[in-house]
Amino acid sequence: MKTKTKNFVNNTIGSSFGLGLSPILPGSFGTIPAVLLHYLFTLYSQNLILQLIFLSVFFILTSVVHYRLTAWAVIYYNDNDPGQFVLDEIVGYLYTQIQFILLLFVFNPIFLNNPVYSTNKMMIWGFILFRVLDMIKIPPAWQVDKKMHNATGIILDDIISGFYASIVLYGLFYYSII
Repeated sequence: MKTKTKNFVNNTIGSSFGLGLSPILPGSFGTIPAVLLHYLFTLYSQNLILQLIFLSVFFILTSVVHYRLTAWAVIYYNDNDPGQFVLDEIVGYLYTQIQFILLLFVFNPIFLNNPVYSTNKMMIWGFILFRVLDMIKIPPAWQVDKKMHNATGIILDDIISGFYASIVLYGLFYYSII
């Protein structure tokens, strides 16, 4: 009974409350709770420094849980990179948002108080860009995904895709495309 409970809890966490078990786009569905949690936090505060702190703490905690559960997920799903185990996608989304805010601070601090800036729009576009780039896997994300079959490899390709997504998001914002 103890193993069943442990598997249930690990599966619930690792599949993002079961959303990663979706037969289509499990990574995208599994990332939705992170986007919703980010959104709920923005209802509390539009301050980007507080958002950066919140996202960073959430990023670290999710990364730690990812590392703790990866070995279990590989055995449970009998796959080196199980699609149902979506904590890496959550980490990638969080990294996209963290990096985007840092780019704003470094290159355009004047935008931080600009009424044109919309956190909600950046969350949606960051999510879309991250998921598309994570599916495409632009090098070196593709190489990491194919050659690193461990907890670091599983999470690193998503962080690389999140980095690319943040750059594209910043460019689209800077040039007033979004």
